[in-house]
Amino acid sequence: MSDKILYPKNPIVEALVDIRIDPRLNTLPSEFEAIHTKLQNEYPEKKARRSWETKLEIKDGAPVQTMPVDHGIDGFQFISSDKKNICQFRMDGFTFSRLRPYERWEVFLPKCMRSWQIYKTELQPKNISRLAVRFINLIEIPSANFELSDYFVEAPHPPKSLSQELEGFLNRFVIKLNESTKAVTTTTIHGSKNKPDVTPILFDIDVFSMVDLPIFEIEKSLTDLHDNVEKIFFESLTTKAKELFK
Repeated sequence: MSDKILYPKNPIVEALVDIRIDPRLNTLPSEFEAIHTKLQNEYPEKKARRSWETKLEIKDGAPVQTMPVDHGIDGFQFISSDKKNICQFRMDGFTFSRLRPYERWEVFLPKCMRSWQIYKTELQPKNISRLAVRFINLIEIPSANFELSDYFVEAPHPPKSLSQELEGFLNRFVIKLNESTKAVTTTTIHGSKNKPDVTPILFDIDVFSMVDLPIFEIEKSLTDLHDNVEKIFFESLTTKAKELFK
């Protein structure tokens, strides 16, 4: 959702930046543990990430799932004491997440860049292959029986002759914004309905660029991606939907 209008009840449950790099082949997990000493005042909790691979093979015309292969530790999560900010330092890149409550981009981005600066200095990646800004919104519709078009500008709906009480749906768009940038929006009912009179809808906006970008030129690119997230959010929702956040 927009930072220009930061609603009192903003629906963002997670905002994240993801930076993929061309990995160094000689990076060791111990390097990530050493890096944590530079972050532990702000991110005291540390969790190892493991990489797993599962293959699905066809034998005699039937699928046979092989045992998962553990490729070991491929990075670490560093978590703030309030568990709202999370950094991932991985072999193939860096992710910064902010969980609810989201503040605003002008607060989020500097925190992200401080941690990225440490990643960049310590691991010395050569170039970036993918940049992404993703905002996951949880929109609670105060009804069990409603028309999606009351809340979403472009909404799938069942035939008018049938009940409009939805137990589940999934709607996904992949949008080409320019030659290197795409947006993927996914809208779905979120989990089980704990409140009979409320329908929770997850609206996930992921805008990314597949780029070969110099390491030192990402801040403006991330802001441009965020501006697209913001534009998609506002242009996808009706006035009635936006009233829910006031």
